[in-house]
Amino acid sequence: MNNIFNIRRFSNYFMYDLRNAKNNYGLSMVVVGLIPVIMFAFSQTMIWIVGAENVDVVYGVSFRIMSMILATTIVMLTSPVKMYGRITERRYGSDWLLVPASTFEKWLSMVLVTVLVVPVVMVAFLLVSDTFLSLVFQARYGENIFSALDGINIFAFEVVPSELSINLVYPFIISWVSSSLVFTLGAVCFKRAKVAKTILICMVIGVFFSLFFSASINEDSLNLVLENICDYDGPEQIVRMVNNWLNILSFAQIVVVMAGLFFRLKTIKH
Repeated sequence: MNNIFNIRRFSNYFMYDLRNAKNNYGLSMVVVGLIPVIMFAFSQTMIWIVGAENVDVVYGVSFRIMSMILATTIVMLTSPVKMYGRITERRYGSDWLLVPASTFEKWLSMVLVTVLVVPVVMVAFLLVSDTFLSLVFQARYGENIFSALDGINIFAFEVVPSELSINLVYPFIISWVSSSLVFTLGAVCFKRAKVAKTILICMVIGVFFSLFFSASINEDSLNLVLENICDYDGPEQIVRMVNNWLNILSFAQIVVVMAGLFFRLKTIKH
């Protein structure tokens, strides 16, 4: 039997991981999925309190975006700790180490659950809430998100009058993957105050790199950058260049965090 990866063993462990994720975070995910309903109920209650029932409140795309941002933030901060934070506890962590699966299989399952399963389930719950509100309270809430986005290509949103097109989904996916992996790494590294310590470490790293790049930039390097920018034909090429660099940095961060997560799982001892 391959000690690194075996498809049957991985499948069994992945299903085990999914059951644990459901037991540890399933109820919380349901509550997060009800955020559009909660926000709608709160706004309608406030309208009733102030006596503004006759005022037409438009729950457009911006309301959906606010719901998505709030839900994403909550899930990103809390799900890694709920699902994997107990690995640092002596009793639970010891039992986890004895589960018949290799470190690579446990790492791969953790990555798949964090970056794929969790956001898919979250979006599904949010869509159910949005559809429920659009069907039951159509006069107040309006149409569902699919009807609201009718005619808008979120994968190639054109910026007028330039020739640029923006993929509105891609930045969300990259941000989710990088951020969720960072907080998962924090969940399995720290024993207490996992979220706060992860945020603090990220702030320290951000300040360090800001100071490093600020100290590295001088008049000559700045002039060189400006000269290179002037060589581009238009703003479209400049945006593409910046986007390419951001992609490189984002993927580099994801690779580093995933490597750190694997190293942490491999070195856990109780």
